[in-house]
Amino acid sequence: TYPSLKEYTSEVWDTKVRYRGLGAVLAGIESGACEIRPLVESARLNHILGDTGKKNIHGEIVQRLDSVGSDIFIRTLSDTGTVAAIGSEENNDPVIVGNSRKHSYLVQTDPIDGSSNIDVAVSIGSIFGIWHRGHGDLVTEESLMRPGNEQVAAAYVLYGTSTVMVVAVEGSVQGFTLDTTKKMFRLTHPDIRIPDRCQYY
Repeated sequence: TYPSLKEYTSEVWDTKVRYRGLGAVLAGIESGACEIRPLVESARLNHILGDTGKKNIHGEIVQRLDSVGSDIFIRTLSDTGTVAAIGSEENNDPVIVGNSRKHSYLVQTDPIDGSSNIDVAVSIGSIFGIWHRGHGDLVTEESLMRPGNEQVAAAYVLYGTSTVMVVAVEGSVQGFTLDTTKKMFRLTHPDIRIPDRCQYY
């Protein structure tokens, strides 16, 4: 059988001091992705296509699905109890969740990347950068202004013919596929590597 995301993180990543608590962050992403998948599949039927009339911090028009996805991930990541602050491409201001010692991670996200592709049935996804907060630091907007080389993990979810989550930490990239009947991701692509030789790059 394919181990679940929860089983893999608890047995591999959460056993290492550097990644302790990462499993809870990934569980928040998993929960949000499970909510978003059916919305993506039936976006036209649920009337969540089109734009909100607002612009994000990059000056791009915010799509309705962008806004819905942002709200979902902010909620599911906040509920983990381990995320101190969340920055979303769709929000001008970060969401400060907590300052306690257990709030040990910072997350930046593009909750729905490529939402304008839904009209033409092209795959879209969710992108995440994950950093350690640094104990003793008061969480502020500036806390999220961290360089990429300090990331402890990165992840993306692709909503396509199947829903796939890929998680990368130092020296390890693992791919998980959503088991829609159990609403959980299972390890299906262990230890992903770029082939030495392949037809396409």
